[in-house]
Amino acid sequence: MKYIITDTKLLELMSGYLDGQVVNNVSRVDSYILLFDKYNDDVNWDGILLEYDNNDGRLYIHNHFINDFYTIFPVGKDNLEEFIKDWFESRFHVKVNYVTLSS
Repeated sequence: MKYIITDTKLLELMSGYLDGQVVNNVSRVDSYILLFDKYNDDVNWDGILLEYDNNDGRLYIHNHFINDFYTIFPVGKDNLEEFIKDWFESRFHVKVNYVTLSS
């Protein structure tokens, strides 16, 4: 079954997904804002999905997060990076100067 969703509704759904990831999963340490994966049980990974450095305005996005997000919202990974950047700036009232993806 196919559904037609307006761009506005899609953006609302994407924002809602990100907002749901933030609940009780954000830490502020020194000049950093860290968003953790609440479902992480891998001892070999620190579980950081997003990391913002206030000193240089860098937003680090873990590939795991982009890939999961892309699975749900296949709108293009470049579009997702820009959307996450804009959402982060709005949600945390900071300026993101550039985005870095994990390798």
